[in-house]
Amino acid sequence: MKEFTAVTETPEFLELTKEQLITLISSDELNAPEETVYASVLKWIKHAPRKRKKEMKELMELIRFPWMDKMYFIENVQTDKALCKICPDIVTDSSEVSGLPRGDPVTPYPSPPCQWTEGGSSGHWRDGEICNGRKPFSGKQLNRDDTLPCTDKRQLGFHELAPMNTGRDFHKLVVVQGKAYAIGGRISYSPVDVTTNVEVYDRSLNKWAEGVPLLQARYHHAVAVLDGSIYVMGGRGADNLATSTVYRFSPAGDCQWHSASDMPNKACDITASVLNGCIYVAGVPSNVLCYRPQEDLWTVVVNTGTGLRCGMTVFGGEIYICGGYENENATTKVLRFNQQDKSLKQVGTMPKGLFGHGCVTILKG
Repeated sequence: MKEFTAVTETPEFLELTKEQLITLISSDELNAPEETVYASVLKWIKHAPRKRKKEMKELMELIRFPWMDKMYFIENVQTDKALCKICPDIVTDSSEVSGLPRGDPVTPYPSPPCQWTEGGSSGHWRDGEICNGRKPFSGKQLNRDDTLPCTDKRQLGFHELAPMNTGRDFHKLVVVQGKAYAIGGRISYSPVDVTTNVEVYDRSLNKWAEGVPLLQARYHHAVAVLDGSIYVMGGRGADNLATSTVYRFSPAGDCQWHSASDMPNKACDITASVLNGCIYVAGVPSNVLCYRPQEDLWTVVVNTGTGLRCGMTVFGGEIYICGGYENENATTKVLRFNQQDKSLKQVGTMPKGLFGHGCVTILKG
C-alpha cells in the first residue's frame, strides 16, 4: 500500500477495528517506514484509549522496531511511559537487537552516549571572501570554527560527496526515509537572495536532485522531522524580515508543502528538536515553544529565552540546548529542558562559546 500515510490521516482510519488494523500494518505490501507505522498505531489507540489500550501489546508486536532510526527509537519509543509499562519486553528486546543502551527510558542512561557540538561561530569578525558551497562571495563574515569538543574523543574520517546543484548558506538539512533534504537558504549575500529551492540527496546514487520547492523563500529557519513529515518553522523571507509561518511536507504522502498553524512569535535564527511527539523550538528571544502536530497547536512552555542560533539535542528523555548568541556574545551555557515539569535549567558550560553550530547525540557501543 503506497498511500499508507494518507490513509492514516482520514477519519475512517480511526474507526478501523483491531482486526482491520492488524491486517493493514502486517501486510507485506505496506510501503511505509516503521516510524510512520508506530505513530499511526499510537494515533489509533489514543482515539479511544480506554477501549484500545489493552490492544497495545498485540499491535506493538507487529512493528519492526529494530528497523527504526535509532534516534527516533530513543526519542519516541524509549521515552513512552505507557509503552514501556505495557510492553517492557518489546522495548528491551528491540534495544538489544538495535545495539541501543538499556535503562530507565525517562532518565539518563547508566553509560550515556556522547553529546557532540560541531562547527559554529565563535564571534570573531573579519572582512574578506568566503565560500558558500560552490562559489565565493564578498562581504563581512564570521570566522568558522571547526573544533569538535566531545566527552569521548573519537577518530573521525570524512570524504567528499557530490556537490549540491545550488550553493547556499543558512539553509537546513534533515534526513527522511534515508534521503537528505537541503531546504531553503541564502544564495547571495549582496544583494540578499533567498531561495525556495529544496534539493534531495540519494546516497545510493551519490546525487542531488531537485525537490518540491517551499511555498515561500526561507533562511535562518528551523526544521524538524516528526512521524515521517518535515516541518519548516519561522526564519527570514525574501524581504529579510522574520516570519512565524510553518510548512509541512510528507514524502510518503502527497509530496506537497502545506501550511500549518503559525508560531505565536515571528522568529528567525531558531532551532528545533523533537521529543515524545512534540516539536520544541528554542532561540526565540523570550520563550521556548512547543508544537503538537496532531492538534496543530502551539504553546509557550517556558517564559525564558535562549540564545539565538543555539544547538539542540535530545538525551535521556530531556532536551539539551547548547550555546547561542546573546548580549552580543557567543555563550558557553548548556541548558536542560525537562518535559515533565517544563523547567529550563543551566546544567553546564562548553569549553568555548558557540552559535550557529550543530548538536547531536551519538550512541556508545
